Amino acid sequence: MAERRLAQWLFRYRSFTPLPWVLAAAAFAQPLGWPSVVGAALALAGEGLRLWAVGYIGPESRVTRAGPGANRLVTAGPYGWVRNPLYLGNCLIIVGLALWSRALWPWLPAAALAFFLWQYALITALETATLTARYGWEYRAYKAVVPAWFPRFVPFPRRTGGPWRLSGGALRGELPTLNTLLVVGVLTALAPWLRRQLGWPW
Repeated sequence: MAERRLAQWLFRYRSFTPLPWVLAAAAFAQPLGWPSVVGAALALAGEGLRLWAVGYIGPESRVTRAGPGANRLVTAGPYGWVRNPLYLGNCLIIVGLALWSRALWPWLPAAALAFFLWQYALITALETATLTARYGWEYRAYKAVVPAWFPRFVPFPRRTGGPWRLSGGALRGELPTLNTLLVVGVLTALAPWLRRQLGWPW
């Protein structure tokens, strides 16, 4: 029961749990070298994956108070390859930003990855139970074939969820993530100069 309450809390505030990590990345950034190049590529790939997924699931990706689940079972697009493309995209973004900033290297990227794997393990267990109860055999058949984290080589044959469309509520729902990615990217690039101007010792 305590684990379920924790999972519900993490689900509700999942948009805010990355803040300490991105603030640490910005405060201690030393962007330089191959980790920064790899990190930038990972963050962009993560956002690309999110945009692909949001185009199918729509503004439901931002639902918090109603709890986990969905009004429809989406198996089209990236959901045919992996069950949690949004969370996978988030992990790529967070770890990518940690690598891009080279803040507290290599401990911050390792700690960020460990934290978000733990967080999403709890959240996805809660979501799986909710979707199984709501969609029954249909979701169990989907879950049996499509992995939670590591994409399969061939997409799920039964695709539901309609065409990809990144407009209206779907795009508005993704704007906070896009803005955060842009702001943190710029701040970490400017961080060494800002610290010199402010006379900070690190």
